[in-house]
Amino acid sequence: MDEHTRDAAGVEWQPYVPYGPARIMETSCCGVYEWVCEGGQFLVLRKGAAGLQESGRGRYAVARKVWTDLVLAHRARHRADNFGGAA
Repeated sequence: MDEHTRDAAGVEWQPYVPYGPARIMETSCCGVYEWVCEGGQFLVLRKGAAGLQESGRGRYAVARKVWTDLVLAHRARHRADNFGGAA
């Protein structure tokens, strides 16, 4: 069974495998996503149905783009839900 999943925005998620002490650097507005530094790598975490999932693991620039895209899309969905507009 393939444990990788892709969300509606096209972001690929896989089960989180810890590689050392993790530091949560930022959390999205309602805690859906966490920006993490772990052992010199960066990644985004979320809670999935089967536990923690990660995306974007690697160098800062690559992981930060995944984080930024997710957070901006998440905020847009909140605005649409709160104000009845389109995302």
